[in-house]
Amino acid sequence: MRCILPALVLVVASWSGHALQAAAQPSGTPEAPASAAAPMKVGDPAPPLGLSVFLKGEPIRHFEKGKLYLVEFWATWCTACKMMVPHLSRVARDFRGKVTVLSVNVSEQGHEGKPYSSHLPKVRRFMDSPGGEGMEFTVAMDDDACTMLHTWLEPSGGGFPSAVLVDREGRVAWTGFPGESLGEVLELAVENKLTEAALGEIAARDQARRKDTQDFQKRIGALAASRKHDEALRLIEDRIARTRKPGLPTDSNLLSARYQALTYLNPAEARKAGEDYLSQYAKYPVYLSFFAMSLLSGEAVSGGRYGCQDPELTLRAARFALDQGDGHNPLALQDLAKAYALMKDYRNAVKCQQLALDSLDDYGRGAQRKVFERPLKEYKRALKPAAKR
Repeated sequence: MRCILPALVLVVASWSGHALQAAAQPSGTPEAPASAAAPMKVGDPAPPLGLSVFLKGEPIRHFEKGKLYLVEFWATWCTACKMMVPHLSRVARDFRGKVTVLSVNVSEQGHEGKPYSSHLPKVRRFMDSPGGEGMEFTVAMDDDACTMLHTWLEPSGGGFPSAVLVDREGRVAWTGFPGESLGEVLELAVENKLTEAALGEIAARDQARRKDTQDFQKRIGALAASRKHDEALRLIEDRIARTRKPGLPTDSNLLSARYQALTYLNPAEARKAGEDYLSQYAKYPVYLSFFAMSLLSGEAVSGGRYGCQDPELTLRAARFALDQGDGHNPLALQDLAKAYALMKDYRNAVKCQQLALDSLDDYGRGAQRKVFERPLKEYKRALKPAAKR
């Protein structure tokens, strides 16, 4: 029953420059009360729920004795949170009837000085997108007092994404990152075996997995830097064969690495590898966005130069990422504008970049307007001579 999370989430911090970062105190969020909640500890009574709107699933107003609940926190700006959706949906399916999953939207940005409920249109847009439609669990939104932020997320550590497990007595049983080991934690909780020793073993396995992934990435990076692309590809293909899980897409890092290696060896096969990535992650808009970003940036984790060798594939990836996700996301719109510019379609590049600029305030990024205005000016300059031809 263990749920496997595609490994890109494990290295998402390396891509954090692309994610919309949260401010320490998000705009429109009331200040925490002077007597802020004490740090959340295992064994503490779970705080009361403070939820305003239920966006999906059966409403949960309080914890029923004898039931297990997983309370997870997310925001529309949080790339890693959205990458968690397929994983959490699988958890909800695997533990249906045993653990109730409640996902709470908190800490949105923008709408300065307005109540938290003013974020509802933006959150509903995401819920109506393929990414939101894939959330197979109860989804709710924090109230105007930001109760869930101040009494749950901040006391539990304040990270994104994060989760709190509430036991059958209504007490905190576990807090942490809802990643690959979440299935193991829930299995132990269901069987009343969630001991400190068992959690220690899980943590050790997590550390070993992370080290194995990091070592592999370093090895592939070293081979790429030495231009030993054939050897790198053999290692990648071997790891794909050994780690493939029935019913789940192949590790997105491995698919991307295969594409990157093939761009040096066989462009036609690279195109097929890129198509395979788009096909396997067609239902996962954030992974599509990361692939489009890697093509646009021309850089891989190893520091090699791979991208922009296939502008048509790049445009398709960026278009697909936007269509499958939130169509108002300024970063996705900017990526699509870059892809159009690669194809020298400056008219659409200007259109998409302007939409990205117009969407900034909704995501609390108004202070970075210059970063989005600069490429818009470049595309407009390029459009003028193109229009004369």
